[in-house]
Amino acid sequence: MHAATRTGAHHAAAREALLRYVLRPPIAKERVEPQQDGLVRLSLKRAFADGTVAVDMDPLSLL
Repeated sequence: MHAATRTGAHHAAAREALLRYVLRPPIAKERVEPQQDGLVRLSLKRAFADGTVAVDMDPLSLL
């Protein structure tokens, strides 16, 4: 989305679409899952060139 994107006060659908875009989380909840050892697994959309499909990290690193 372009930084100069705007919508009028009377365009409820456009305003809602803009707010949904701005307020969506940077990482989808479906891709994050806690592990038994206290780490968090982040599943990737596509596998990396080396075949990596997920990354395990501590919760603080995820933040």
